[in-house]
Amino acid sequence: MRLRHFFILPMILLLSIMIGCSSNSNTSVTAINLMASDNVVIMPHKMPKDFHFSLKYGVGALNEINTFENTYTKDLVLDGTITTGLTLTKKERKAIYYKMKEIELLETVQNARYEGEDGSSIWMEPASEYYLTIQMNGEIYKVHWAGHIYDKEIRDMLAIFVLRFLHGEIIENKQEFKKLPKANGWYL
Repeated sequence: MRLRHFFILPMILLLSIMIGCSSNSNTSVTAINLMASDNVVIMPHKMPKDFHFSLKYGVGALNEINTFENTYTKDLVLDGTITTGLTLTKKERKAIYYKMKEIELLETVQNARYEGEDGSSIWMEPASEYYLTIQMNGEIYKVHWAGHIYDKEIRDMLAIFVLRFLHGEIIENKQEFKKLPKANGWYL
């Protein structure tokens, strides 16, 4: 009997410690999916100190700029994808933030519609998708959109932000990007 207690008590103590240590005192931030929310997020006028973002974009959303991990992933079409380290300067991050703020990117995407009032829609080939995660003031927000937004003004505004400004003016001018191989093939 005593021998059994000798084994049982330490086991109970060990299990109690394991359960206590594994209890989820989660200090990480939970992402808020704005696409499933009625809450509208207006970006602060001043760039928050903890501003970071990840944007997956393009056909299949295979390109990604990620300031959380300081990486860039390029879609090489027939050759898959390649990821490299890519760090944005504070000046570049500020320019991106203020461009996002200028077009109120989160609110714009949240309010984008894919059908007209009469139920009509448009389709674009190849179909591009966009997945954005933004961290600001201790919160993480997620939105997504597709290239076939019905409202041409919104569709163009988002395309100009991603393709012309973010990709064309910022990413393509980084030395890390210039060292990447060219894409093999294209999408129809």
